[in-house]
Amino acid sequence: MPKKKVSPHLRKHVADRALGCCEYCMSQEYYLTHGFSIDHINPVGNSDPDNLALACQGCNNFKFTKKQAIDPESGTYAAIFNPRADEWKSHFRWNENFT
Repeated sequence: MPKKKVSPHLRKHVADRALGCCEYCMSQEYYLTHGFSIDHINPVGNSDPDNLALACQGCNNFKFTKKQAIDPESGTYAAIFNPRADEWKSHFRWNENFT
């Protein structure tokens, strides 16, 4: 698979759109020790802005080239959250301790 280049201008666009937060877990880049990556939501897709998301290293490493993963509750495969198509609050929530 050829390496997909993301220009500095496009990286800034994606980061600005995400307001400095990981688009998967909502961690804020400002408070983390590692810089965020630009993730290809569809790993075999192009570098169109609609296929790019700002991702912390934990989320980017977990997702890697996956488009689906095993749901821990049902044990079946489910699509991984897509920040361009799915609403975050419909899939995740913080508890009272923000964990």
